Amino acid sequence: MSEIRKILVRAPEKIGEQIATFAILQALAKTIDSINIDIVVSAELPYAYDYADVFLTNHKLPAEKDGPLGIFPWVHANNDIFSVDTYLDLLNAKGSATLGIALKAKRRLGFATTLTKATYTHSLPIDETPEFFDERGFKLLSLLFDGEMPAQIKGELPKFNDKEQMQIKSLGDFLFIGIRASEWQRHQEIWRTIFDELAGGSVVIAIDQDIDDHSARDWPVKRKSEKFFVMERAYARTDLMLMAGARGILTDSALYGNLAPYYGLEAVILAFDLNDYPSYSLFSPRQHILLERNQNIVGAINHQGEKIEADIKSAVDQIFSKFRL
Repeated sequence: MSEIRKILVRAPEKIGEQIATFAILQALAKTIDSINIDIVVSAELPYAYDYADVFLTNHKLPAEKDGPLGIFPWVHANNDIFSVDTYLDLLNAKGSATLGIALKAKRRLGFATTLTKATYTHSLPIDETPEFFDERGFKLLSLLFDGEMPAQIKGELPKFNDKEQMQIKSLGDFLFIGIRASEWQRHQEIWRTIFDELAGGSVVIAIDQDIDDHSARDWPVKRKSEKFFVMERAYARTDLMLMAGARGILTDSALYGNLAPYYGLEAVILAFDLNDYPSYSLFSPRQHILLERNQNIVGAINHQGEKIEADIKSAVDQIFSKFRL
């Protein structure tokens, strides 16, 4: 498909689903020389593409414009997204189906209902939509690419400069912990147990500030020391550098929990909300996932998908065993 020069992707809304599209974007970049990739995301929702391993141009779509009537004036007001020749709809909503028409894209791909089928040039029935988001994108692109795309994709971490590598070495042998601010109240018992067990060990804590609530930050900050370092805000390059340099990753955040397997990093995911994990299947092994029920850890799923019993103490023991702490 050498005639593809500029593709615009309508991104899904959840963090994990966005990270699931990274493999699709990288496959496009590897398959088509000099391709320009644009991303449209909902302005009011979380945004994960700063962590992607391909160069993207992003556009924020306000909620009031995200519909059949609002999308045409929004496109005309944003002339930097003209000249799109291919449109990939990974949201599959009424407004997203119309966006390809508004862009006048020559090729428009999506999973179609009876009502939206006419808006696509290449489509599959909505009831054939795969469960995992990476499979969705590759299945749609198979309508254009016949065996041309890479058979396997692994996330490519940034190349860190000498100064950054020295900063990582100065931290020693550390564990990266990613805490989701919106889940702190529910999960603080297990986090406090883990922090108590880690006393004396080197830890870097990153706060996924997905809501404006500082309680998840304030408690770890009180424990700051030379071996207990707290990143109070998330920065993509710094996060990836710390995750790559750590002996392992422990997180209840959909951001870090989905980034880790994409980039092939050792992780334990406290998957209290299983809707967030995993959002993709093709290129990442199952991580060690713990489950929560009624504020207590009552079960765990290991990397083979086997469920085992685990209270908070035994769950912490599993974590320490996995990371050899």
